[in-house]
Amino acid sequence: MKNAENQHKLPPFPAKLLTGALASSVLLMAGLVWSAYRSYRKVGADQRQSLRIKEIQGILVHLDDVLTMSARMTALTGDLAWERRYRQLEPQLNPAVKEALVLASEMGDASATVQMESANLKLTEMENRSFVLVREGRTDAARALLFSPEYETQDRISAEGTVELDRLLGQHLKCHETEQHREAVFCILASAAVIGLQLLVWLTALSRLRHWRTLQLR
Repeated sequence: MKNAENQHKLPPFPAKLLTGALASSVLLMAGLVWSAYRSYRKVGADQRQSLRIKEIQGILVHLDDVLTMSARMTALTGDLAWERRYRQLEPQLNPAVKEALVLASEMGDASATVQMESANLKLTEMENRSFVLVREGRTDAARALLFSPEYETQDRISAEGTVELDRLLGQHLKCHETEQHREAVFCILASAAVIGLQLLVWLTALSRLRHWRTLQLR
């Protein structure tokens, strides 16, 4: 009779508590995994962007030097082979400047790159004018144009745009490092909180389970 009475008073198996503990563990771990994956993707994207900016900077500096030299050598020597070299490389300039403009916009300030784009258009216009003058036999006028204060000013503005792009990249990387540090600290604290919470949940669940088993064996 007492056995039947004890069985009747036996609390139910703590299935809901164990299920809740397991579900919370899965959800919290999934959240941590997702956070880590998102951080990994973001770091990868930022690294690719930084590398591409460096590549574009190198392309712009190279093209600026080679195109200026080719145009001036055409004016100085009258040799149109230099113009042919210029024509081979000049189509690469505008796409590189456009991409630099997009990258600078993504980093928050494209004003210097816009000025660089405008300066490069003016430089290209003057260089093409100098080629016409050379073909007309007016090499003195071509030289005067390519060594004029206006040409030097636009060339300087173009170079400053590349320098500004480098400054923006440095600023972007510094902000990114700060953000990464903040996210790392947050992840450590969140992981510690999750571990502590899970320990508490599972200790509670195991305690309830042990109590249930003790009552069952009486």
